[in-house]
Amino acid sequence: MINIKPRIENITEFIKVEEIKNMKPEDKVDLPEEILNKVGDIKNVSYPQQGMCSLVMIIESELGKFLLKIAKGEYRGKELYAEYLAMKSLKNADVPVPKVYDFFQKEEFYYLLRECSNGTPLNKLFFTTEDKEERLYMIREMAKELTKIHNIKINHYPYDKVINDQLYFAETHFNNKTIDIYDFEVDGEMIDPKTELEWLKENKSLNGQATLIHGDYRPKNFLWYDGKITSILDWAFCDIGDPYYDIAILFYYFKDEDEKRAFIEAYGIEELDQERLEYQTRMIPFINI
Repeated sequence: MINIKPRIENITEFIKVEEIKNMKPEDKVDLPEEILNKVGDIKNVSYPQQGMCSLVMIIESELGKFLLKIAKGEYRGKELYAEYLAMKSLKNADVPVPKVYDFFQKEEFYYLLRECSNGTPLNKLFFTTEDKEERLYMIREMAKELTKIHNIKINHYPYDKVINDQLYFAETHFNNKTIDIYDFEVDGEMIDPKTELEWLKENKSLNGQATLIHGDYRPKNFLWYDGKITSILDWAFCDIGDPYYDIAILFYYFKDEDEKRAFIEAYGIEELDQERLEYQTRMIPFINI
């Protein structure tokens, strides 16, 4: 049994518009003494491709190679702490997650120190290969790992509460104007977020089962080495939720029906619930902020 709390219990303050801007490598951030004591004498620091929420540093030192994520402000800090707790809880599960070393807070900055996992970000391979069978193989591997995540035993959480939690996040982000209007562009046309939010309220899907979900299950969050996924990254959006939320995120990247069918078969079901898939697809722009 994995003891991971619903995200709504971890994120109690909501993000402000001015906090959405990414931290950058040129931002001046002093490493706290606790981090320096963990990594030892630093030989080199580099900045890989940055995410949306945190500054990412790779630290090479006398004690090895580490990855440090730094978040600014309470909202992003609580997300980062939730990521730390999720990876710590999953260390004995049959899911490849990085080993975490520690979490610190100093003033307005939050620090997560973990191992620097080996592998190539899967998006660099998935979006560049022209080999159809290679893409299908990668999709099947992503599906198999997602099945493992969704089948991890957790404490019971009512499915109707899952949907109501999502709507609470969605409405708060909408009212705070922290949604990205360009996330509501479909086939070249802009959809009114207010209309979408009303549709979500009126069409609540209440027939399902809550599971552990990753919350940002997309190719950029996998490391790939020697024909397999070696690490699943970025657990800041981890939640007790509708598994179709993860599926909807990943389906965005599929080119055709062959790829969708490859996922469905590897995931281990005969058919998808199209109503739940549509509902969670339309929920995503309100949640992943």
